[in-house]
Formats: sequence, C-alpha cells, structure tokens
Amino acid sequence: MGNSNDDKINENNYYLIIYESKEIKLYSNNKIDSVKKLKSLIQKQLNIHPYFQAIKGAFDLKHGNHEKLIFPLEYHTEIKLKNEHIIKCRTQFGVKFEITLSQNDSIIDIKKKISDKTLVDTDRLLLSYMNKFLNDKYSLFIDYISKNSSKYNKDKDEIYISFNRGPDIYISFFYEGNQKEISINDFDTVNQLYYKIEGRLNIYRKKHLLIDRKSVV
Repeated sequence: MGNSNDDKINENNYYLIIYESKEIKLYSNNKIDSVKKLKSLIQKQLNIHPYFQAIKGAFDLKHGNHEKLIFPLEYHTEIKLKNEHIIKCRTQFGVKFEITLSQNDSIIDIKKKISDKTLVDTDRLLLSYMNKFLNDKYSLFIDYISKNSSKYNKDKDEIYISFNRGPDIYISFFYEGNQKEISINDFDTVNQLYYKIEGRLNIYRKKHLLIDRKSVV
C-alpha cells in the first residue's frame, strides 16, 4: 500500500501565479513537466478551463511537441495568467477579425463583441462554432467548448458569422439636377445599387451611369 503522506502537499512546493493583479500559490507535489499538466493544475485549483487559460512564462518547449517541456519547471517559478482566449471570427462575406473571450462570456456577450466590430445589431447575428449554432443567448460559451472538447481542432477554432437581412432604408440621389429616391439594403452590392438606380431612372448601363461614391452614405 502507498504511503498516506504521498498526497500531502509540501507547502514549499508551489508555483507563483500572477492573476488579476494578485499572487496565487499553485501547489504541486511533483514538478510540472508539460504545459498540459500546468493547465490541468490551474483548472483544478483555480477553476479556469484550459481553453481560457492565457499563460505567459519562460518555458523551454521540446522540439516537435509543444506540450512537453525540456526541463520541468522549478518551484517558485512566476507564471502570468489571464482568463481569456483570442478566437478568430469570419463573416459570410469573408471578413476576418479576432475577439477576446473569457470563461464567463455568454452567447449574448459574444454577440455584443462581434457587434462592436461589425456594427451589426446583435439580433441580426447568427453564430456557429464547430458546426454548432450558438442559438441560446443565455448559455455560456464554455458549455459549447465542454460539449465539443473531444472534437476540438485548433485550426478550426473559429466563430462563423452570418447575418439576418436588415430592413430596407431609403436614400436620395441626384440625376441631371433632379432628386430621386430608392430603397436599399445593407446586403446590396455595388452592382445591385447600379441596377436599382437604373431601374428608377429607366436607363441602362450603356448610358455610362457614374456614381460619385463620396456622396453615397
């Protein structure tokens, strides 16, 4: 039978975690020899999911295996930790950008961050992750991470964004000194704008219709 003292933590065997401007001691009987073990220990003691652990430290990684450390971390090593994950986003139009997530973010929180980037109302955003629609605005994103942890692929760590069509708006334009009006939608392309203006004026492209884009809002 094993020694009952094996599970007893030596109070001197710790790593110093800098988290939210606080110093926290992360205890371990054995020296950490991989990033995976470090993340597991943080999850167990600080209750932060590995997906959201942004770790900074002077770690020497073994070539070809970015989880394995060349040398185990010495006790009292200082490790900076943030509860965040930077994720890529891609819209249905191919526009790409990144947002920062935290473990406590709900789906509506994510929509607000995307809305700040795209200037599209949250009610018009349709999100999917790992082929799953993020359609419950009150659930946490971590719930989707946990459910799909076995399917996680770093190369596919992306939120795909599609948009519900917005309401039509009316704009005015001038042609040969006369003011005209057409309705447009934010999904309209430049060509569709041309077609609408041509239809309103009953003219065709052969008339060499030119638009001063500086005057188009």
